[in-house]
Amino acid sequence: MPRALSDRAPDSITEEILQSETIKKSIFEYDPFNIIIQPWRKLNSKLSETIRLELVLAYTALYQVANNATQGEQKNHAAAGIWDFSGLWEVFSEKRGYPAYIGFRSSTKHKLFTDIPPSELAENVGSLWRTAGTFGENNFFISELWWEQHLFDNKVIFRVGKIDQSDYIDSFKFSSAKLFFVNSAFSSNPTIPFPGNGLGAAALYHPNDVFYILASFGDANGDSSTFDFETFYSEQEFFTGVELGILPEINGIGKGNYHIALWYSERMSEKNTPSGKGLAITFQQELREKYNVFLRYSYTNRQVANLKQLLSTGVIVNDPLSCSCVGCGAGTRSEFTHGVATSRQLFSEE
Repeated sequence: MPRALSDRAPDSITEEILQSETIKKSIFEYDPFNIIIQPWRKLNSKLSETIRLELVLAYTALYQVANNATQGEQKNHAAAGIWDFSGLWEVFSEKRGYPAYIGFRSSTKHKLFTDIPPSELAENVGSLWRTAGTFGENNFFISELWWEQHLFDNKVIFRVGKIDQSDYIDSFKFSSAKLFFVNSAFSSNPTIPFPGNGLGAAALYHPNDVFYILASFGDANGDSSTFDFETFYSEQEFFTGVELGILPEINGIGKGNYHIALWYSERMSEKNTPSGKGLAITFQQELREKYNVFLRYSYTNRQVANLKQLLSTGVIVNDPLSCSCVGCGAGTRSEFTHGVATSRQLFSEE
């Protein structure tokens, strides 16, 4: 498929599709998952050839333990799993000059064998941000459903529908709790009050392969777990963002992603949350395919988050064990990640 609007977001639907198409070698000589994987691949191949529909079924689990939780030993352990069922349907093919896609994702989140999921562990260990925000509890819900249209030889792309604002503003190659850093200081941006997935739109202008401008807006009261867009029209309180970036490719070194993002969140009357605005700067660079480094800084001017400033940096070593760990198409990766973050707390505790 051509360039996607969210091709820098590793958890986006389009990136999941691309990853699922990559066959990864199993650590097992006779892969036990092939009983399920092979029929699934045949079905997917048939759907792609006949109606241009590609599907991804993924399951991700996480277990965390803290040795000094404040709520007692039963709150020291947190585990949860996520079922994701995603799809991308090519409604109009690229051959017609104006490709268009419909994307969807449905999810189910559940605790595994602990009293709390990882999304609730932070309050028991005194963390300013979640130790794993993605892994919570939720029954079956449709988290994304959108139309993506490509224009002018893929230089202009826009998307409208139930969308995830974090896929567009200040996203980079390693902002994924499912694939890379679990801590929200790296997998997300705790200084940006991203709303839940709600009705909204985003647009990308790519004049060439290096420069881009991206803008998005959506319901500040969006709720990922519901399909009710009433607050978009009744409250009319929006989250907006714009991002300018470059994607250089340095000979002998690798690809990079350098961008600056500005955002504004309107006051939310029902939640009694003030308006706020801020900026985020990210520098991420490959180093000869084996390594990646990044440096991120972000700032918010109002009481819309627990943090006012955040500085984080990290190093990624690609495939340190020289093997991929799961035989399915959308299997786990063997990247090693390490990062440090420092922050300025906005509120002082009495």
